[in-house]
Amino acid sequence: MRRKDREVRDIEQINEILKQGQYIELALHDSPYPYVVPLNYGYWFDNEQLVIVMHCALEGKKLELIARDNHAAFNIVGQCMFEHSDVDDCTSTMYYGSVSGTGIVELVTDREEKITGLKQLVDHYDSMPNHLFNDKIIDKVNLLKLTVES
Repeated sequence: MRRKDREVRDIEQINEILKQGQYIELALHDSPYPYVVPLNYGYWFDNEQLVIVMHCALEGKKLELIARDNHAAFNIVGQCMFEHSDVDDCTSTMYYGSVSGTGIVELVTDREEKITGLKQLVDHYDSMPNHLFNDKIIDKVNLLKLTVES
């Protein structure tokens, strides 16, 4: 990060940004250009290791790209604020509260781990307890797990 004075490393601050985010932009290796897609997400910290989960269909370009190379980059914007300059428009600025990084994406195949991850995803958007999942639907979605390395 170029602006080290704006870098956030505190886990609690990162958690607050992640709570505010509405979607993740997942970037995967493709040729000749990277492939970027917005997805719903859930997350947790395993000690200080950030783990992000996303759901997707049973087939598609994301899965093909992950099967070839599971290295990924991501970005989640929690908040942003425009600050207009009274001097001139060129000195106006935008402040972002975002979490960006890289990691390894895996397809979750264990059913219990998949249900746990889906609960984390739903918890991110809905604070109601005791989420119910239809067994037939669980088998019709994939869960991706991004273990953040940086």
